[in-house]
Amino acid sequence: MTDFPLAGMRILVIEDEPLIAMDIEELCREHGATTVSCIRSNEEARTLDLTVVDAAIVDLIVVDGSTVAAATLLREANVPFIFSSGHTRPGDLRDFSDIPRIDKPFSGAALIDLLAATIQGGKASRRP
Repeated sequence: MTDFPLAGMRILVIEDEPLIAMDIEELCREHGATTVSCIRSNEEARTLDLTVVDAAIVDLIVVDGSTVAAATLLREANVPFIFSSGHTRPGDLRDFSDIPRIDKPFSGAALIDLLAATIQGGKASRRP
């Protein structure tokens, strides 16, 4: 990957742990993202304008429960995304077996590499 694999990208982070969200935001900016929006709940996700999001990093469980509904909205909008999680139960991702997942704790390099690869893979299906 290049030094700036997220160059010019607008990244959404759904993460309820403030320190993790801040670390992810900084990582994305260091790798070229121009905008990083961090939200911590499904309620906030429901009000988002996904036309201004190029890719997302989604914690599987946040303060108000599973983010499956938010992930469904991202999928319907053709926004490439990955799951990050410290805990998954069998069946949590049954309908999202095609979505890449990174387990916490993860390295910053692994997170950025997976997100960049997901974005590259999703460019063919991304809306103009």
